Amino acid sequence: MAQERISFRTDGNLKKQAEIVARELGTNTSAVMNLFLTAFVRRRGIPFDVVLGETYEERQRLNIVLDQRQKIIDDANEQDFTAHDDVKKRVGLATNGI
Repeated sequence: MAQERISFRTDGNLKKQAEIVARELGTNTSAVMNLFLTAFVRRRGIPFDVVLGETYEERQRLNIVLDQRQKIIDDANEQDFTAHDDVKKRVGLATNGI
């Protein structure tokens, strides 16, 4: 099959970083892009999850809950096993006996 050229624009710094990583893997960016396109066609979509990560505020709230959980665990005696349920309630998860 004949080789064809695809041309696209990208940030210069990103290109340099990609070339370094590709070289470290023993390949080049052209081969990496061919791997991506092959996976893209086989999957009939982007071959990795495209998701919105948690926001800074969500991470801060989670850290507060985790800190509270650790305090509950640190303060609990051996007979008190409610810390797990307490944390799940704080983050809005049903315990369902787990």
